[in-house]
Amino acid sequence: MPVLNQKIIEETKIVMKENFVIMVAYFLEDVAADIAAIQDRVHNKNAEKIILSSHTIKSSSKLVGAENLSVVAMKIEELAREMSTGKEADSKELVLLLGQLRKAFSDAEPELKALISE
Repeated sequence: MPVLNQKIIEETKIVMKENFVIMVAYFLEDVAADIAAIQDRVHNKNAEKIILSSHTIKSSSKLVGAENLSVVAMKIEELAREMSTGKEADSKELVLLLGQLRKAFSDAEPELKALISE
């Protein structure tokens, strides 16, 4: 599976026009910060804030065609939602998903940077 979905990228470029490059640049900054925030919140077991950050990554990743990043963020969001209802969450699973999230971002980051330097 390609790291970025080119069809989605083209659709987003059409909608965003000249703002596409700015959006991707902000996306790269924001996702890096959100991943760091999730890591901190995992250690503090702050489910509500994990939900917020993972939901943001999930949604914005779709817009830039980073589908794998979006899917992993969705899994983190779902697990955090379970935690927020009082269910005992598997912290090992959350840590594993956080590693997958970092990997998905590191895979997508160079391709996204290439898009904004075109």
